[in-house]
This record gives sequence, structure tokens and C-alpha cells, in this order.
Amino acid sequence: MWRAYGFMVVSGLVGFVGCGQSGSTPPDVAQEEVREESRLTDVGGVETAEPEVAPDLCVPLCVGLECGDDGCGGSCGTCPGAADQCLEGRCVCVAECAGKGCGDDGCGGTCGECLGDQMGCVEGQCVCQPACDGKSCGPDGCNGSCGICPGPQDDCVGGTCICQPACQGMNCGEDGCGAVCGTCAGLQDECIEGLCTCVPACDGLLCGANGCGGECGTCNAGDVCFEGACCTPQCSGKVCGDDGCGGVCGTCPGPQDVCEAGACVCVPDCDGKVCGTDGCGGNCGLCGMDEVCFSGACCTPDCTNKVCGDDLCGGFCGNGASVTSGCPAFEECTGDPPACQLYAAPDTCGTKQCGSDGLGGVCGTCPCLGCPANATKCEGFKCMVPAGLECHEIFDCFGGCNSGDTPCYKACVNQGTADAQTLYNGLINCLNAVGYYDCPAGDKVCQQELIELCMVPYYECFHGDEPCSVLYVCLSGCPGGDYNCTSDCFTNTTVEGLNTWDLYIACLDATGYYDCPAGDATCKNEAFDACDPELEACTNGPLDCYEVFGCIQACEWWDEICRIGCRAQGTLAVQDAIDAIGACVEQYCVPVTGTCEAEVLLDECADSYAACLAL
Repeated sequence: MWRAYGFMVVSGLVGFVGCGQSGSTPPDVAQEEVREESRLTDVGGVETAEPEVAPDLCVPLCVGLECGDDGCGGSCGTCPGAADQCLEGRCVCVAECAGKGCGDDGCGGTCGECLGDQMGCVEGQCVCQPACDGKSCGPDGCNGSCGICPGPQDDCVGGTCICQPACQGMNCGEDGCGAVCGTCAGLQDECIEGLCTCVPACDGLLCGANGCGGECGTCNAGDVCFEGACCTPQCSGKVCGDDGCGGVCGTCPGPQDVCEAGACVCVPDCDGKVCGTDGCGGNCGLCGMDEVCFSGACCTPDCTNKVCGDDLCGGFCGNGASVTSGCPAFEECTGDPPACQLYAAPDTCGTKQCGSDGLGGVCGTCPCLGCPANATKCEGFKCMVPAGLECHEIFDCFGGCNSGDTPCYKACVNQGTADAQTLYNGLINCLNAVGYYDCPAGDKVCQQELIELCMVPYYECFHGDEPCSVLYVCLSGCPGGDYNCTSDCFTNTTVEGLNTWDLYIACLDATGYYDCPAGDATCKNEAFDACDPELEACTNGPLDCYEVFGCIQACEWWDEICRIGCRAQGTLAVQDAIDAIGACVEQYCVPVTGTCEAEVLLDECADSYAACLAL
């Protein structure tokens, strides 16, 4: 009964603890061990026992836990992942990257990334992946090779084996890649060790060329090589014909000569002729007293009502001169009926209303007939109404101002056109910049040196409409020391003409013209000759030979400048031809007179004269 009671007590406690886990008993009480030792007590001789306590009891604790020990030797649960670990009752995935540089860490992450296009992850390690797709050679990108080219002349180009021709120092023969380094052009050339080599051909030859620039042998003096053998020419008593050794003993000079038995014989030719030379010093017949032989037939010249021109028999009426069709020198046969007339003087003014005629004269002055009365300024060879002062005219205006009269100077500048004021300011600014106005008063050397540094704006200010050829003629007419004359010549010239003239002066300076001793004509002439190209670039006009001679004839006998201008307006070829005529006339006329000149132009100097007129 006691034991039964004790069991019931224990059962009651178990039930009570179980209810405590639901919240009626504090956890420390529920887990407290209740121990009572069962012992026997002698009570009144009756053996009695104290209540027996049940074995130790443990209450599992897993509230808020998903794994780990439940405190009672059990488990609150297991973690599902292979890499999971239970830490403080929670399942935590622990990355596994020991010994790995890449790849999955077991927890959805990575142990590292592989850098480089060819790097791949293999078993946790970054490994270079060779790239050889489409390649048969060359590096694989991983310090390895995609293959080795088999040929001794192969080079790996872009992953492909390509044979490289070996032709250095060769001009023929195989290149090692199935082609050739070149072919030999010579008939006797052979390719020997990569070079075209001429092989002499002398089989059966004792002399003559070997085909390679050499000889197969030489002959004794007087002999010649004929068909590979030495041969002695047989020309004794012969002036023409075969010498027996492949050559000739000579050729006949005459167009009608033939070689007969080693002698030249002229064969007369009178076919279709009744007169004239037979080509061998004889004639084919004679004509009547009033006839001439023309193209192998007798012809009677007809100059009826003619003073010049064709006489219908190959000659000319008048004086018979061919160069002028029977007219005197400097005249031509023209008109109907034909008559001799002087070469016409060219119109060097044309449509010019004003400005130079290129011959030292002028084409007119402003105002002019047919132009407004107030058109008093010559611009572009036309009389124009002044719009204001030009740049160089501003400086001319300064001449009317008293020294230091600044208001007067400003008034002159203000009278200039807008373009003129711009050019004026450009020149003044340049002169200030180079220190021109710092030169001592009257120091022309200082002023000249500094103004040369400003020639571009200077020419833009001081220039006109005339070409360089007119400047040349103008300067030729200026008396020595007349600086106003020379200044006007330059002011009237175009910028291009001024620059061309400067090149001529620079040439004279470079060739030593200005260093020639006074009176040393030879020294100066040599410098002039050396600078002919530069002078010709300046004096190069449009007139032909007829026009130049007509121009010269129109000049007054005393006007040397006019004649210089006429020549300067001719083309370069005409100027050279006129110089050649002058040299010829001086050779035959001592002294040169008009009468002698007219005679030699139609005789001794007729060829030079005709050559000029043909230009």
C-alpha cells in the first residue's frame, strides 16, 4: 500500500510538472530535482519507510531554438544544409573556401572571381583557358602554344602559318614558297644562286660581242670583226659601196648620187621638167628672156598693177624681198590692189581714259571728254569721281601743312576713304613698331633700313594700276637724281609689279652690281646678264614683232624712252628676236644707219628678221 501510495505521488508530480511547462510552474521549479532518501525508521519496532522520491527528472527547453541541445540530452532539431552549423540554437551556413580562390562557397556565394578573359574556375582554382579556336599556331594566351608552323620559312601571322618568301639579295630563282623572286630579262641570262647572270656566247666565234658586254676576241689593227671572224675591209680605190666585211667604204653626199663600182655618180633627174636644175649641176632646159623657171616649167612673172606681192612665178613684185613680200624693211604688202604700208602702230591705250600708254606717254588726263566734269581722279585707267583721298594722297596732303600742325594732319587723314585710312594706320603702326620715328633727324640710312621692314604696308599704301613693264619704262625716263620722278613711277605701279621689281633689284644686289667700281662696265654687264630672268619677269608684254616695230616707227626720232617702252611691251620671245636682229645689224653696219639697217634686214639679216616676224 505504501509503495502504491508512493507511485501515486510520483505520478502526481510528473503530471504537475508537465502542466508547469504550459506556464503554471516557473522553469526553475520545474527543473529542480526533488530528492528524498528512502530510509527505514524503526518506530515502535515496526519497520516504517519515508516516502520514496522518483528518479531525477529533466524538462527539455527548445523555445525559440531550431537546433542544438534541448538541455536534456536531446535535440531541438537538425539543420538541413550540408554546410549549416548550429550556433546558439540557430542554423547558420558557414562558407567553405579553405584552399579555394574561386567557385561556390556552399552558401550561395563565391570564394572569388577569376580575372582575365581566358581565366576559368576549375575545382576552386583560377585556371587559364587556352584560346586556339581557328588558330593553328601562335600563343594560346596562357603561356602555351596553339601549334608550331612546320615550314622553315613559315611565320605565324594572325594564328595562321604563312610562308615568307626569301628573296633578299636575289632577283631570280625560287622564293621557298612555291613562287619565284623574279625572272631574268636578258637573252643570255641564267639564274645562278639567285642572281641573273649573263653567260657569254662565244661558241664558234673568234671575235665580236659575247652578248654580255664583252668580246669573244679582238682583231688586229685594220681588221674588223665580221660574222664572228676577223676580216680585212677592201676599200682601195673606192669611195662608196661594200667593203667586203659588212661595212661600206663611204657614202655619197648628193641626194641623186648612186654608187657604181665604188664611185659616186650623180644621176640627173628631169622627169616632168622643161627647165631648172637637174640635180647634178646641169639643167633640164632653158626659158625665154622674160621667163623664169618655176616648179620645172617656164613661167612669165606678172606684176601688172602690183607694187608688191606674189608675181605668180614663185617670186615677189617690188624689190622681190621674200621676208616682206617685195616691200622695204618695216613695211608689209597689204590691201587690194596690194601696196606697201608701214607696220601699224599698236593701240597701247585701248579703252583707257587716262594713265600710262606703256611707252613713256599717257592715254589721257582727267577730266576727259565723255566723262563727268567732276571725274578728276584716274583709277584703273578710268576717270572717276573722287570718293576721298587715297592712302598716298593723304601723305601728299601733309605737304600743305605746317610742321607740327596736328589738326591739319588729322584733317588730311579724315579726308581719306575708309580703305585709305585703314592702310594709312597700318603703315604708321608698323613704322612706330620698328622705331622709324626714333631715327635722328635727317638720318636717311636709318630711315631707309627701318622702312624696308614695313614694305608690305608701304606698298599697300603707295601703289597704282601700272604693271612692272611700265615701271621699267618710267624709271628709264627719269633724269638721274630726280627722286620725285622715280617716286611717281613707283606710286603708279601695282603691288605685284613692285614685288617683281624688288626681286630684280635683289638679284642685282646679290650678283654684286652695286659693288662694281665706278666706270666698270664689264662688271655691271655681267650682273645684268645674270639677272636677265628677273628682268624678263618684269618686262613681259603682249605685243608681237609686227606691233613692236610699228610701235618703234611711231616714236619720235629723238624719243629713246618710247623705243625702250615698245620693246618692253613685246613678249619675251619677241624681245629676244629683236635683240638678235640688233646684233646682226651691228655686225654688218658700222656705224649703224637707217639706210644700212633697211638694206641688211632684207639681205644678210633676213633670216633673223623673218624669224621675228613669224612670232
